[in-house]
Amino acid sequence: MIDLSGKSAILTGGASGIGRATAAVLAELGAGVVIADLDAERGEEVAKEVGGVFVRCDVSRAADCDAVVAAAVAAHGGVDVLFNNAGIIRRSTVLDIAEDDWDLVMAVNVKSILLMSRRVVPLMAAAGGGSIVNTGSGWG
Repeated sequence: MIDLSGKSAILTGGASGIGRATAAVLAELGAGVVIADLDAERGEEVAKEVGGVFVRCDVSRAADCDAVVAAAVAAHGGVDVLFNNAGIIRRSTVLDIAEDDWDLVMAVNVKSILLMSRRVVPLMAAAGGGSIVNTGSGWG
């Protein structure tokens, strides 16, 4: 079994689905877990279940991403694992999708990976390493 005792993990989109399940596994393996999600009610619920920390976060906003990383550093001293899991979908055709919907999907599903990763990479490098996992679901 993997032992993540003393390690810190951030999970975006951690209030439901793949993120919620992953939070439970990481906590079971001993990691300190930080849940980042827009859904405060469900995010707080998951954090309580796994003994973690919840931070309400719009992953398309740099300031929100910075706040999540700061919370992880404050709670656990650093970031060892980043699980970029937040994602949304707008079902439409190229002819029908509104530009605002396209921009939102790209900001949540793609830009958020940049925003979160560029904040944790220097911390991971200074600590001698870490892991970044980018995920998607069948909906993607």
